[in-house]
This record gives sequence, structure tokens and C-alpha cells, in this order.
Amino acid sequence: MTLDSVKEWLASWGDGPHWADSSGATVPITKESLRHVLASADKMRAALKELQARALTHAPNSVREFSPATAASIAYICEDALDGV
Repeated sequence: MTLDSVKEWLASWGDGPHWADSSGATVPITKESLRHVLASADKMRAALKELQARALTHAPNSVREFSPATAASIAYICEDALDGV
């Protein structure tokens, strides 16, 4: 389950202090707590995208902060993390 699919799933649930569907089943976490978790996950995803972009920008033939191998490794690790691997 991806971050986006969790957001879509929760958006379909009803109102109240806890997430609940039409049958009354609930997710045992308050909406506010889950919103904080999702916001943190969004920040982490944005940071990974930025790190990936920086690694690719600082690859060979640029004024780089990383060696070519390090840049490729960082970009690959970020790609795996962003894809949920």
C-alpha cells in the first residue's frame, strides 16, 4: 500500500474522532495522529525526491558534491525508497 493509496482509502471513511467506514469498523488511531503521520511521510518523500534530484545533478560532468558512483548509488537508493521497495 502506497502513501497515496492510504490517503485515498482514508478519504472515503466517515467523520468522527477515529476513522470509521459505513459498517462501523474503525482504525484504532485518531484522525489527528494519522494526519501527522501522513504529513511526516509526505515530507520524507519530498526530501527523498530532492536528494535524488541533487544526486543526479551532481553526477559526472558537473561541479559535483558526490563522486559519480556515490551519486548513482544515492539516486538508486532514493528511487527504491520512493517506489516502496
